[in-house]
Amino acid sequence: MNIALCSSLLIIYDNNQPLLIIALINLAFTILAGIAFAVHIPQLVTICVIYKILCATYLSFLICKLIDGLVMEQCYVTLENIWLIVALICTTIEISLFRLLMNFKVDVENEEEERIQSPPKYSTCALTSPLPIIATNSQLPTYNEALKMIEEQKDG
Repeated sequence: MNIALCSSLLIIYDNNQPLLIIALINLAFTILAGIAFAVHIPQLVTICVIYKILCATYLSFLICKLIDGLVMEQCYVTLENIWLIVALICTTIEISLFRLLMNFKVDVENEEEERIQSPPKYSTCALTSPLPIIATNSQLPTYNEALKMIEEQKDG
């Protein structure tokens, strides 16, 4: 979406250098954010989101100037002005998507950490293993034996 938007801005705004530079940098940061997601570098994604917020702020400023011009009847709605609004909407959607992807990635990483648990304590294993009520030290299983007994109980 951003590639199509930036390409169309390059074609439409052939004489507005600051907006062209913003569009190209926006495109570069979108590609950089995609690479950052692929390589799992959240700090780089954060930098891209910060730039996109700055870009959205600049586009909002341009749209405010456009609205002022329309209210004062100094300018008319043109194709370039419509593309400014579309660019702001697309940039805002991208920022929202980046936030959603970052939240999803954090949730997935938390689930993976929860799955990797430390083994249970010996007292837990020994208490759940089938032993006489009053056991002597020689009757108590070793830690590994208690773990095996618990696994057998789960399987059986």
